[in-house]
Amino acid sequence: MFSVQVRLRNWQNKFLPKEKQGEEVVCDAIVDSGAMELALPGEIVERLKLELLQNTSISTHNDARQQRRMVGIVELDVQGRKCCTTAAELPEGATPILGWGPLAEMDWHIDPLEEKLVGRPESPDKPLLPMVKQQLAVGSYDQTGGTMKITRFEEMKSWQEARKLTKLVCELTMKGPFARDFGLRDQIRRACVSIMANIAEGFNRRTTREFANFLSIALASASETKSHLYVALDLGYIDQSTFDELYEETSSISKLITGFMQYLAGHGNE
Repeated sequence: MFSVQVRLRNWQNKFLPKEKQGEEVVCDAIVDSGAMELALPGEIVERLKLELLQNTSISTHNDARQQRRMVGIVELDVQGRKCCTTAAELPEGATPILGWGPLAEMDWHIDPLEEKLVGRPESPDKPLLPMVKQQLAVGSYDQTGGTMKITRFEEMKSWQEARKLTKLVCELTMKGPFARDFGLRDQIRRACVSIMANIAEGFNRRTTREFANFLSIALASASETKSHLYVALDLGYIDQSTFDELYEETSSISKLITGFMQYLAGHGNE
């Protein structure tokens, strides 16, 4: 493990008056290839004025339950590349941890031998922008202005992909030992449904900020889904190939949501 400097902002600052905005925080974070997400100590969460998105109950390998607070949304900047992500809250005084999930979204790869981050040469400076175009590509054209306009939540690529994921997960959890683990089965189903539901509900909210809040919850639910997939793999409910397929699908949805959040952030306080 090694450390890198990160720049952190509360993504919702764009929609808040100055007196309610969180600070910008620059700090070192441990790059941990064994961790999946960004994790921040309580004092940094407080300085950023991050909001609680959800309390998540996670199943561990020994069938115990662990409570975790997910906060967000963090605008994360690592050496000039940015993404929006949720964060797990750590006890005060802990060292920030940067897992491979958000790094992958920014097309950073961890080189453990050289102890540094390596960007893919073919990756653009803003790798999430193509995801915005993909998100908008399913919408209908506004004939008056010639610009892309999504008129129904069903047209959003992220919702469509979340629907596919939910169907796959529900079918998977109807069979074998997974079907008999009622706790984990219900948790992962609820997490998938939450992605769909929050995209849909946010779409019909009246302001950009409200829409963004619901997208942040959908993003947190995607992270929760990934965590449950690890438990299912560890318990032998799914094999590695199934895990890889579902994890990649969930990561794709996270990128679509994050890309659309960045798009919203650039279109003002509507």
